[in-house]
Amino acid sequence: MNRVDCLVAVGKKSSVLHSTEKFYEKLRDSRESPKQMVNSPILIADNVGDILGEAVRMTIYHTKFFLFLVSSRMF
Repeated sequence: MNRVDCLVAVGKKSSVLHSTEKFYEKLRDSRESPKQMVNSPILIADNVGDILGEAVRMTIYHTKFFLFLVSSRMF
């Protein structure tokens, strides 16, 4: 089975926070070991509902960092 790295991002005030956390939990459970989740972090932004609309700079920063880590396989 192929493994896909992903960045899961959601705002703490978002109406889909609970669903996103459940999705991330299922994703974590689908991996054979916690080490396989190293390149699949969850980003929960405080005081934000729409992470792309209200926290653009933070989202860009963390996305760039995520892409750097995944491309260099630092973990």
